[in-house]
Amino acid sequence: MHSADGTRLWWDRATSTRPTTARRPVVVLAAPGGRNSAYWPSSFVSRLVSGGLDVVRFDWRGQGRSDWPPGTFGAEVFVDDLDALLSSALGVQDTNADDPPLYLVGVGLGGWVSARVARRLTARQRRPARLILVGTSGWYSDPSMPGPSEPTVVALVLRRRGGGPGELGRALSREVAVEEARSGPLDGAQRLDEVRQWIDHGFNPADTHRLSWLAAPPAWDALDGLADAVVVLHGELDPVVPLPHGARVADCAGGMLEVLPGVGHHVEETARGRLAELLLAGPH
Repeated sequence: MHSADGTRLWWDRATSTRPTTARRPVVVLAAPGGRNSAYWPSSFVSRLVSGGLDVVRFDWRGQGRSDWPPGTFGAEVFVDDLDALLSSALGVQDTNADDPPLYLVGVGLGGWVSARVARRLTARQRRPARLILVGTSGWYSDPSMPGPSEPTVVALVLRRRGGGPGELGRALSREVAVEEARSGPLDGAQRLDEVRQWIDHGFNPADTHRLSWLAAPPAWDALDGLADAVVVLHGELDPVVPLPHGARVADCAGGMLEVLPGVGHHVEETARGRLAELLLAGPH
């Protein structure tokens, strides 16, 4: 499909075959900035599909198999892209009683974008049924809130660029270690396997996504009434978007804050498990 400015965007949809008398909810998964759809493992998607959900993954522009035209910049282009995906590819338009329930899930930048899109949908009388924000801030660079530590900034934004996939894999592995906020081998087999998926699917080593995120406008005053139910998941040890950001998002959005003990910024097994439980709760 193509965004409003003609950018080619890649997406896929896994459809449940589970018999149901109700409309199957559609879950749209928005990865963090600088990540492609491989951020969501097939095992996680399969679990949701087996539970009766349809699941949509997509690549941000400039990531994976989506294009990034020269001259485009800023966080709003990501909002336009996700809005176009919902409208063009999934048929989510204005009020339509026949539309299936829509669940938006976003991590980091993906959460900020999902909230902005939820605002647009609500203005068009098409409020999402659920909005789940993970490790998300209303404004990453808000000077009134605590920010990431200097080592985290160095690891995420100023990481050393390598000359090949091997060096890139090691750099990304170290980044994931920082996001997880856990000790242990930096190049563990499980972590490298996940990083390898991102690289194989298509990873842009330039940090245009993070620069766009830093340039994003504040959204604290536009978080209320975004969905029928809002849940904010936030890692207790998040070194990238500290916990007070998540608490403030939940308060501004009128949602429920759930702190994930021992979890950092990265959506690893513990966080994915809880996310799946939340998405699968309720009738499908």
